[in-house]
Amino acid sequence: MSKSRTVYGFPSWVLAAAAILCGWTAAFAEAADTIRLRESVDVTPGTHVTLGDIADLTGSAAALAATPVTTAPPPDRVKNLSASMVAMRLRQAGIDPHQFEIVGAAAVKLTSRVQHLVPARLAEALFDYLVASMPWDPSRTDIDIQPVSLRAALPEGEVTYEWKLPARWDFSGSATIQVVILVNGQAVEQIPCRVTITPQVPVAVAANHIPRGKRLETSDISWEEVPLTSRQADAATTLEDVVGQVARRTLPKGTVLTARVLDAPKIIRKNQIVPVEMKRGGVFLQTKARALADARAGDRLLCANLSSQQQFEGIVREDGLVTVAEP
Repeated sequence: MSKSRTVYGFPSWVLAAAAILCGWTAAFAEAADTIRLRESVDVTPGTHVTLGDIADLTGSAAALAATPVTTAPPPDRVKNLSASMVAMRLRQAGIDPHQFEIVGAAAVKLTSRVQHLVPARLAEALFDYLVASMPWDPSRTDIDIQPVSLRAALPEGEVTYEWKLPARWDFSGSATIQVVILVNGQAVEQIPCRVTITPQVPVAVAANHIPRGKRLETSDISWEEVPLTSRQADAATTLEDVVGQVARRTLPKGTVLTARVLDAPKIIRKNQIVPVEMKRGGVFLQTKARALADARAGDRLLCANLSSQQQFEGIVREDGLVTVAEP
């Protein structure tokens, strides 16, 4: 059987028991009312940091978890929070810090959790928005979005976008769109994006040589796509604009068909006898008169009564009838 040693007059087993007892006592004391500060903590930018965020709380200190102690640093920044500052924050909150044992790190390093703006994702989202919003056919429209060079640090969370368009912009030509970046629904950044939209629109052109005075048919017409910004304002864009129209002059092949080179056909010739319809007292009277000029549908035409030669004016209908309103 081994013999116990004697140290400073006490058997070694007594000293060992005392050490264990002291450890238990210290552990119990810390477990009772202890604020143990952590070395470092990741926080969300722009939020309030509480005692529970930066420390392990035991005993009655656990009730202090929601006590605010500072604000989180901006994105990509670091902030130190000392133990003395924690004690001061507790006093400001009406809590006596001497009731608790503040242990652990001398200062807590706060680092803001961030994510960085991905320019390619922003450009893709803007492209999708433009395609969905513009009145042009996407397959016939050039959309150029200039690269975004800004590197923005964002808080962690779901990133969405809002778009602010220039006033009276019609989704054609160049413009600066303000992109509002939201994280979890909160606006955190605004970035300008330069875009250029060039719609390609069809215009009617002469499919072949068209002589002056010819009434155009479908076979006389072909189509070319041109940028909207360079399209002539009066260029024909539908078959209805040109079929049945008359060439005012000889049109070489490829000529853009506009209101300046086309004219509505004259359906009444000067001195032609035309049917006339007059409304008098709710009664329609039909007669005939002599046209005193050439006229197209919709023109005001001066006519002469066949018997009295009295002149009057009426509106030419597409069927050649001249209507005279009651004076």
